[in-house]
Amino acid sequence: MPEYTRVDLDLLEATFSMLVARLRAAGGSTAILDADFYWSIPDDELFEVNSRPENLGIGQVTECLGWLEAIRTDQDGALPYHLVNLGDVLRAIGARTAPDFSGPRSATH
Repeated sequence: MPEYTRVDLDLLEATFSMLVARLRAAGGSTAILDADFYWSIPDDELFEVNSRPENLGIGQVTECLGWLEAIRTDQDGALPYHLVNLGDVLRAIGARTAPDFSGPRSATH
């Protein structure tokens, strides 16, 4: 039987709220990214850590933002998979924002 990881949604919500508040305090209501495209690993290969992914794709932050905007205006259309879109955007912000939340990472970060 597979082992399951339990994720405390209260922890996620509290941490997310704190991090968004830090972003807002440092730069207002917009995070600025210096990249739009990223490597994407298909879901069926993402968690198979004993082998290398064979089918890398290219994802796009602005496409994910489009999906998020669509569910913001039509909440009935929201699906659990939209968490993947949100995760891709959050990863981009985390990876491409300076450690002090002040804007895009420079080449020296």
